[in-house]
Amino acid sequence: MATNVTQKDKTLNEIVDMCVEKRVHYRQFLDDFILTHSEDWHDSEADITYGERIMFLRGKIQAFDECAACCESMLGNGGSMPTEVPNQSEDAK
Repeated sequence: MATNVTQKDKTLNEIVDMCVEKRVHYRQFLDDFILTHSEDWHDSEADITYGERIMFLRGKIQAFDECAACCESMLGNGGSMPTEVPNQSEDAK
């Protein structure tokens, strides 16, 4: 768990980087699929049509885009944080 704004931003940046990598991967997969399969393609084992596969891949790409955008919007939004937090254990007096 992030302990301060710097750590939070580092974690958010790592998530953004992962989303960008995954988006690139699925975009390439989608492009390759479109180039190598005709519109009458059908996966009989999974019962998935060409259009359904395209929509699924586009959905994954959009989800990674939205996740990255959400994380980017939270960067640097730490608000005010106390410099010291009082000891909150039951034994402290």
